[in-house]
Amino acid sequence: KESDILFYLNAMNRGAVFTQNEIELFLKQMKIDLKDHYFLPCNNRIIIRRLISEMIKSYKEENKFEKAGILEQLLTAFD
Repeated sequence: KESDILFYLNAMNRGAVFTQNEIELFLKQMKIDLKDHYFLPCNNRIIIRRLISEMIKSYKEENKFEKAGILEQLLTAFD
């Protein structure tokens, strides 16, 4: 239930903690339409996929393509 959610964690930003109001303000500043599903909890599988995807992106930016490839293979296990 949405009213049970006290705060949100941004796993991509060192676990930063946000309230719904802070997220709404940020989205408005970015001119992004608010959607109810933005505020629903994610399951562990989705969070792990996102973290692995971010690691892949970072490795590619550092030209560490072998490590990125290993993680890309791992990512297929979550499909």
